Amino acid sequence: MSSSGVTVEGDVVDLDLPAGPYTKFEGTGLNLVIAEQTLLGDFSFEKDANGDVSGAVKNGALKIKSGDKELISLSQISGGFEMSSEGAYGALRVVANPVYDIPGVSLSGGTVMVQMNTVDFRFVILPSIIDVVVAVTGLFQVA
Repeated sequence: MSSSGVTVEGDVVDLDLPAGPYTKFEGTGLNLVIAEQTLLGDFSFEKDANGDVSGAVKNGALKIKSGDKELISLSQISGGFEMSSEGAYGALRVVANPVYDIPGVSLSGGTVMVQMNTVDFRFVILPSIIDVVVAVTGLFQVA
């Protein structure tokens, strides 16, 4: 770990970081609107000195609209992933709530879990993010 101070708007902020290269983005209560579509939640992305990348979402939501009509509302999105030279693994849980009838499409509310694992070991995503264990190599599963 490396510790030093950085001045931000006149205030010194102490940093306690792992040895670099190291990059981390973290945001709580973010609200991103692109083309009137809204993605919100708590997000974290990290790249460590080995080049491994991990990410997580908690309290996520996605609202898809057409004009003023909301078509789909996804809520309680939570999950995480990790990618390394060995492969990738992760899981995502989403609650789907259709709020508008889309012609020719039928969707009822429910919870969807997507899991994948391309590495040769069992992993656990922290219960504070999502309570899931994926133990099968080469797995891609939607439940």
